[in-house]
Amino acid sequence: MTDSSSIPRGTLAGLCLLLVVTALVYVPGLDGPPLLDDNSVLLPLMQQDPSAWRDWVGDEITTGRGQLGRPVAMASFIANALLHGTDLWFWKFTNLPVHLLTGGLVF
Repeated sequence: MTDSSSIPRGTLAGLCLLLVVTALVYVPGLDGPPLLDDNSVLLPLMQQDPSAWRDWVGDEITTGRGQLGRPVAMASFIANALLHGTDLWFWKFTNLPVHLLTGGLVF
């Protein structure tokens, strides 16, 4: 008897291959400049005082009043600011696995 809810191995292998290829396509862009909404979303956060992170959490995450109203994204941006400062590479690097994981979960 087989479990009808399991994902076939070929499908799972295809998904893994697709995620690896996607990561390889995006990795060169980690060194690139801010693009699209990065200037309006990330750069203002990078100019904030890191010691005021409690205010960021209140304004950007818990109240939903943040620039985009996206608490998970804003939490990752704030964590990057606290851990890595204004190095945009780390911000983009964190974003890549978050998006890959989301794609896998949606699949």
